[in-house]
Parts: sequence; C-alpha cells; structure tokens
Amino acid sequence: VQEISGDVIFPSTRGLHSLRATANYGDLEDKFISRPVLDLWANSVDLSRGTEMSSTYIPEYDSYMWLYPERGYANKFNLLGYNINSGAFYLWEDYPATWISNHISPVDKAIRMFNGDSEGRIFYGSKLNDNHYRDLDASFSSSFSTPPIFPAQTPQIDYRFDYLTVYFKKKSGDITITYTVDDGVENVETLSQSSFDAGTSMREKRIQLYGSGKSIKFTFTTTPAQTEEEASMDILGYTVECTATDSLYRIT
Repeated sequence: VQEISGDVIFPSTRGLHSLRATANYGDLEDKFISRPVLDLWANSVDLSRGTEMSSTYIPEYDSYMWLYPERGYANKFNLLGYNINSGAFYLWEDYPATWISNHISPVDKAIRMFNGDSEGRIFYGSKLNDNHYRDLDASFSSSFSTPPIFPAQTPQIDYRFDYLTVYFKKKSGDITITYTVDDGVENVETLSQSSFDAGTSMREKRIQLYGSGKSIKFTFTTTPAQTEEEASMDILGYTVECTATDSLYRIT
C-alpha cells in the first residue's frame, strides 16, 4: 500500500486500486487502475504468494512500483510500474530482487529505491534494465508536421509538386510521410530506414510527389515502438521540387 499525492494505491486479488476512485465510483472493475493490464493480472501474477509482494513510489519515475512473483516460477519476480501522470504501465521482467522499498537520503533528502534478494543482501538504487523493459500501454511514436508550404511565399500561383528529398540520420524504424496539397486528399509514402546502411552520416531519400495546387503540407511519423529511442527520428532537413509554368523552384 502506497500513499501518493493524497491518494492510496493498493493491490488485491482482483487488480490494482485507487482509494480515491473506489470512494468516487465504488468497487467497479472498469475503474480499477489495472484495467488496461487485466490479462497480465489474471495470467502472470501468483496471487497465492501475497506475502512475497512489495511496492514503493519512486519520484524519479513518478511511478508506483509493484514487485510480484510470477506464476509457475519459484524464483522469478517481475516489476510492474504505473506512471501516475500518464497512466501508462510498463514491466521489467525477471527483475533481480525479491523485495523493494525506498530510502530518504539524509544528505540531499532525495527518495531512492532499495532492493533486496533472498540471501539478505540490499542493493542501493534501482536495478532497472532496458533489456527487460516492456511497455504495456500504448507504444511510442514520434510525429511532426510542417505548416502549409507556399513555394513563392504567395497563395496566388499554382504548382505541380514533383519531388520531396528528405535528409536524415538513420534510426531503426520506418517513417511514414503523409502529404496533402491544398488540404485535399492525403497521400502516403514510406521512408524505409532499414534499406540504408548503418552509420552516423547523413542519408537522403528522394520521393516522387503527386498533385497540383497552391501549397503542400507534410507530416512525418515513425513506426510505433516499445521505447522512445526506437521510435525517434533524426530529420536534418528536406527540399521540395515543384514546377510553376516554366520555372523550377527549390525550397528548404
């Protein structure tokens, strides 16, 4: 049981609860904090070993942390995190401890995580390892949109939009490029980063465009992934080639 920002969060055999939500709505399953991870609760948590469970609140992650024994394993514990601000769940599987707590440093008054194992050893600080991390809510994705681009900085001239060239540093996922001409039909192209060799140097990709009008707008979105790093992109710039009568304009 943990008191967090005037609320109390606690587990039961049915799920993870908020005392405030229980008081406001009653004992309703759709108001349980753990509703998004009910499958995990039903299939992974060894509810018969409640005395081996422990929890704490870590301000560094703004998260309620709950360590539980996994069903079917004698010595496997998983750490379930619940972010208070976003409501997202995440899981560190096979966490290297059998109990968790926190400690207020007498030096800087910071609250830090303590871990213990079955041999009586205590470990200072968290034992979180990204290799065991799994997001249990929505996957991460990055996205940004350009404003409407008027090639000659005026809405009075029509253009045929011919090509988009994207300059970027390679990441792991694909980038979906959606574009519209004069707020019309959306067109979708994919920049597959996996088709480029590894390295940190700048890459470029030229993509054919279709449509005519006064302006064009782009949205770049990465493929959803389990970590922010995997879902990130590094766009260094882009150019648009378009044709107005017999002139060629190039903008960045």
